[in-house]
Formats: sequence, C-alpha cells, structure tokens
Amino acid sequence: MPVSITYDGAAPTVGADADVWGTELNVGALAKIKVDLDALATLTNAEETEQTTTIGRVTTVETNYVHTGDIKFGLYSSAPAGWVKMNGGTVGNASSGATRANADTAALFAVLWDLNATDSPILTSAGAGSTRGANAAADYAANKRLTVPDARGEFLRGWDDSRGIDTSRRVGSAQASDLEPHTHLISPPSSSDVTSSGSTATGSGGGETVTPYASGSYGTSETRPRNVAALAVIKL
Repeated sequence: MPVSITYDGAAPTVGADADVWGTELNVGALAKIKVDLDALATLTNAEETEQTTTIGRVTTVETNYVHTGDIKFGLYSSAPAGWVKMNGGTVGNASSGATRANADTAALFAVLWDLNATDSPILTSAGAGSTRGANAAADYAANKRLTVPDARGEFLRGWDDSRGIDTSRRVGSAQASDLEPHTHLISPPSSSDVTSSGSTATGSGGGETVTPYASGSYGTSETRPRNVAALAVIKL
C-alpha cells in the first residue's frame, strides 16, 4: 500500500527568530515525518510477515506432497526449478560430468540407484560403463553418474505390482510395442481368383486352386491412441 508523507507544521514568519524556525521544524514537520515513517515501517513489517508465511506454505506443500522421483508432465520446453527432464540424461555430483552435475541431485541419485542396472545404467565420471558399488552414497561420492529413464515419445504405465495384467515388469522398465492376437474378417474370393489345376497358387481343393486373398492393411509407423505432447520431468 502506498504511504503518503505530509508536512503540516506551521511555517514561521519570515524574519522571525532562528529559535522559532527550529521549534517549528522539530515539533511540527519533523515530528510528522517521524509518524509517517513509523507507519511505513509497520506496513513493511506486515508485508514481510505475509511473504514469510506464503513461503512457509509453499515449502510445506513441497515437503508433504512432492517427493523425489515424482514424475509430472507440463506444457513447457524446459524443466522447472527442482526438476530435470526425463530425457535419458544423467545426474551426479559436481565432479561427475553428468548432464545435471550438482549437489541437488543426491536424493534423485539414491532413487535411481535402487532401480535395475538395465533401467538406470551407472557410469563413471568419464562416461564409461560401471557397476553399482556398496550403496548410493558411496557411488555418489565416487563421482559416478546415473541415467534418468527416457520418457520422450513414451506413454507411462502403472506398474503391475503383482496384479497379473502386465507381468514380469520392474518399476522403471521400458516395454516395446505389441498387439494381442486377433483376426480379420475377409470377403470370399471372386471367380477371378480361382485358377485351373496346376497353378502355382496355394489352397487347392476339388481340382481347382484358390489364390490366397489378402485382407489388406492400414496404419502408419506405430499403434497409438489420440494424445497431446507434453514434457516429462522428474523431481530432484
């Protein structure tokens, strides 16, 4: 809120004694300035308190509802603060040579360390393949880097967790595209597809041979539902 500072001390008469000027300034205008400045200080303190409360609430939300390893999608091209892209990059300490080489990666490093080595390979600081050591903290201190799963162009699927629908899966594992067994209905072949005996076509019967009849095909480069593209990020 803006604060208005006014000076309402009475002006002494021109040519009056200097003591009169001093009294008017000290008791009048300067006293009013002090009152206004006190009011400004009170207002500033109230705003600082409100800001501190807001920051505290944000921190509480961050602590209680957002956890290291959480994944989200957003309509942005760069990861927000506290998150990194799920683009197959690496994380590690400041000396790891990782894509995200910073002390803020320790918690995510520990989460990735618990994944299978196939799903999150570990590398040396030089980028060479390595193996997991005694624990995540030891590997982190050894300047190793871990690979973040690559979600670019992928759909996320709920882990089966012993339900029996998508069996033999691990958290963090990737899965290739597939189709369930199915059949296609086709129309009977026309008379032009029937040739005399001795033809090289297959499917003979009753002295005649029937040429195989294709059902036709349709599709592009993948099987997919309708979708909207968004950036996948993971919490540090």
